[in-house]
Amino acid sequence: MTKTKILLATTASVATLALPAFAEELAAEELTIESTDLSTVVGGTTFKFYGQINQGILSYDDGLQSNTYFPVDNDNSGSRIGLETETNLGSGWTMGTRLEFGITPSSTSDVNIQDEHGDWSFDKTDIRHLEVSFGSDAYGTFSFGQGSMATDGITGADFSGTGVIAGAAVSDMAGGQLVRDTLGGFTGGKVSDHFDNMDGSRRFRARYDSANYNGFVFSGSYGQEVLSDGDSNDYYDVAARYSKDFGAYAFDAGLGYAWNGDDEEVLSGSAAVLHKDTGLSLAVAAGRTSADHSSTYGYVKAGYQQDWFKAGTTAFSLDYYEGSDVFEQGAGSRSVGLAVVQNFDKQNLEVYGGIREYKFDNASADYKDGTAIMGGLRWKF
Repeated sequence: MTKTKILLATTASVATLALPAFAEELAAEELTIESTDLSTVVGGTTFKFYGQINQGILSYDDGLQSNTYFPVDNDNSGSRIGLETETNLGSGWTMGTRLEFGITPSSTSDVNIQDEHGDWSFDKTDIRHLEVSFGSDAYGTFSFGQGSMATDGITGADFSGTGVIAGAAVSDMAGGQLVRDTLGGFTGGKVSDHFDNMDGSRRFRARYDSANYNGFVFSGSYGQEVLSDGDSNDYYDVAARYSKDFGAYAFDAGLGYAWNGDDEEVLSGSAAVLHKDTGLSLAVAAGRTSADHSSTYGYVKAGYQQDWFKAGTTAFSLDYYEGSDVFEQGAGSRSVGLAVVQNFDKQNLEVYGGIREYKFDNASADYKDGTAIMGGLRWKF
């Protein structure tokens, strides 16, 4: 049996453990259906259909040639579609399920001068979530199936309001672009090879998230990669998060540690603060990983947002990334980005634009700098 079949069969089996309780509840009461937006309540179970479309236009100058890609999916927050359910099991416990697929044809993580259209095919790696969870306010949440490891999102603390186009994963705007050497050849890999925010991943895993203790939540997970071939490693991680308001200030932070069977270890985290009265925010992220060689990075982002227009908040940000030994030992990478986002609250729409410069340094080779300019919109439903 393949890993994918095991994923589907095991997750479905765990889900059926709670179905008798749901069926008994449904049989004992009159069937009721209510609709609120894209949510429907059937008996004691809420079904929520959701998703987002995030499309734009990308222009990339690799130091020798400039190309434009349209339409292109924004890998900062790719298009997706999903279905969530929540069932009240009684005694303070609920069961949840989540099925979510990425819909990212011609993504910024794929397109480049040699492949202007990316990969439009759908395969099993587009399964973002296929999981079941059981939780209570008192005891926390247990999750099983394809989904986020404990450290997924640990470097994403951010109050700037521009996360749809700018964040610690600075390569997301143009990750698939090829890096040229000074002679014009493509010897430097892709942009994404030079920039790593050392965030967690989604895998087939068992995960536990504690209850909230005065703003603190602790998590741990164990998982395997079942959607891609050739990876038989075991993955482990633990994380701690803290989020709380202090009067005029909001604070968010997280720290995570991950390791696998190849003796690769990753320590990463982030923190962000917002001054509500002025709309000013500051976010920082950093990480260190060890495998064939150790690599490190640091990231800082300043944000400003105001409600100048009735339609919704306008947000700006300026950020800077610096990495060491990410591409290979002796290599350096730097990036500066400027972003703006206009929200249209009634339409659940964000219109955004950004410009980012990528600089590549290497002890053994010289590479040309790159510049990405992107504009687009994200619509959530």
